[in-house]
Amino acid sequence: SRITGYYRPVQNWNDGKAEEYKNRKLYDIPQSMAKFDSTRKVADAPCCGTDAFLVEQDEEEQIMLFATKTCPNCRIAEKFLGDAGVVYTKVYADDNPELTNRYGVKQAPTLVHISGGNVMKIENVSNIRKFADSAKA
Repeated sequence: SRITGYYRPVQNWNDGKAEEYKNRKLYDIPQSMAKFDSTRKVADAPCCGTDAFLVEQDEEEQIMLFATKTCPNCRIAEKFLGDAGVVYTKVYADDNPELTNRYGVKQAPTLVHISGGNVMKIENVSNIRKFADSAKA
């Protein structure tokens, strides 16, 4: 199935490659696509590196820093937030998979800011620093 410089008919492949070809599965795009959650709507993100969407109105204002125990950038993000006086909750992504999946956290560090039913997801240290600097001012 892969090309190595020339085309060769399947019947001329070696036994291992022919068996691999027989066992392959075709990629089914409609079946593999993530289903859209109609309870959340995408909102305009205020700056690059952020992802904003709406959540249920009963969620109170809070800031969560999703980190891992071995991430050096997470410690740097903590320092930026601490220096700016931002009150936040540190969440270890490995220990809280439900919360991590709920907010769609895919990398560490990620800052999730919930305010008035809006959720803003800020990924990577440089964007967290921008958030901390704006909170300080």
